[in-house]
Amino acid sequence: MKSKSTNPVEYRPFACSRDGLTIRGTIFRPAAHPSVRKLPIVIISHGFGGCWKDVEPYARFIAGMGFAGIAFDFNGGGPRSTSDGATEDMTVYTESEDLKAVIRAAAEEPDLDAGDVTLMGCSQGGVVSAITASTIPDQVHRLILFFPALCIPDDARKGSMLQARFDPENIPAIIDCGAMKLGAAYPESVMRDDFRNYLKFSGPSLIVHGTDDPIVNVRYSEEAAEVLPDARLFLVTGAGHGFAPGPQDDAAMGAVSCFLDGYEEFTQVNVACDKPVRRGSGLKIHVSIPFIGTAKGDFSGMILAGASDEQEYQGTQNLSMCATYTIDGRDSAGVSGSIHVINRGTAGDWHPTVTADGGVLSGWDLTDCRAVLDFRPEGPMVHLYARKKSSAADH
Repeated sequence: MKSKSTNPVEYRPFACSRDGLTIRGTIFRPAAHPSVRKLPIVIISHGFGGCWKDVEPYARFIAGMGFAGIAFDFNGGGPRSTSDGATEDMTVYTESEDLKAVIRAAAEEPDLDAGDVTLMGCSQGGVVSAITASTIPDQVHRLILFFPALCIPDDARKGSMLQARFDPENIPAIIDCGAMKLGAAYPESVMRDDFRNYLKFSGPSLIVHGTDDPIVNVRYSEEAAEVLPDARLFLVTGAGHGFAPGPQDDAAMGAVSCFLDGYEEFTQVNVACDKPVRRGSGLKIHVSIPFIGTAKGDFSGMILAGASDEQEYQGTQNLSMCATYTIDGRDSAGVSGSIHVINRGTAGDWHPTVTADGGVLSGWDLTDCRAVLDFRPEGPMVHLYARKKSSAADH
C-alpha cells in the first residue's frame, strides 16, 4: 500500500473554541464525493510541541480514501501553534478537552457523519486520543494510535520528560523544555496516573509503532494492545519515533488504510530471502529471489519449496515485483490445507491474489485481499488482509 493517495482532495480552514480559546486547523475532503452521502470523519492529533502541519500528509491520505480528515493545533500545543493559549497551561487533559471541542464542531458540519468518528493521534496526540475515546466512547467509532507516548506518567514520576528535567518532589512553576516552557500542571496532572487507565475504549483500535523508538519504548504499545479489548498492533521494523518517507511510511499508512476500510489481517508471512539470481544485461535486468518462511495468524504454516520473488528493472528503476508461493498449514478452526499467494507490486502498491484449498479460511472473503509489507534486512514481513464474510460491508 502506498503512503500517498493519488486521489484529488480539497481543503478549507477549520475553527472552533474551548473555554474562550480558539482552536484552528484544516478540514481535508475528497475533491468529488456524492452529496447524498455524509463523509466519515478522522480527527488527527499532533504530538508534543507540534502543529497540524506535522500530520497534514496523513489528513490528505485519509481524504483521498473518501474520509474527511481534520488536522488541528492544540491550544498552547507548541511554538508553531496557530491556536490560542499558552504552553504553560497545556496538559494532556486540556488537550483532551480541545479534542472534544473539535469532535463537537465536526458533528455540526452538514456533510460530515457524526456517527462515524475515528480519532487518530501521534505520540502525545495518541495519548490524548486514547483518553478522549475512553471518556466519550459513545461518540467515537475507531481509534488509531501512532507511537503513542504512554510513557508520559512514568516520565513525570522520574522528573525527565523529553528535554525537561525537574525534581518530581518539588516541581517548579515553570519548566524549561527546549523551545517550550511548561507549567507545573503538565507533570502534576499525570503524576499519579497509570497509563492503562487511558485504555478503556472498547471499539476497534489500531496501534502502529516503530521497533527502534528511542523516546517511547515499543513495550508500551505491546502492552496497550493487550489491554485494549479490540486492538491490532502493527510494528514497523527499524522505525524510530515516527516513520521515514518510503517503506516505513508506506507500511504504517497501509495498515491504516486496511483498518479504516474494514480489512483484518488473516496471516503474517515471515520471509527469509536467499541469494538473488540476476539475468540480463544492459539496462534491462531480471532478478529472481528464492525464499522460505513461516506464517502465523488466523492461518499458520510453512512456505513450501519453490517460492520466489521475480523482479524486473530498467536500470535502477524497479518496474515490477511478483512473489509467488504456497503455504501449507491450518487455520484457527483447526482445518488443514493450503493457501496460494501471488503478490504483485509496483512502487509500494501491492495487489495479492489468494486462493485456499482444503476448506481453510472459510470465514474470510479471499476474493479481495490486500498486502502490507514491513521490510527487514532478512526479508519482508508480509501482512495479508481480507474482510471476514460476516463483516464485508464497506465504510
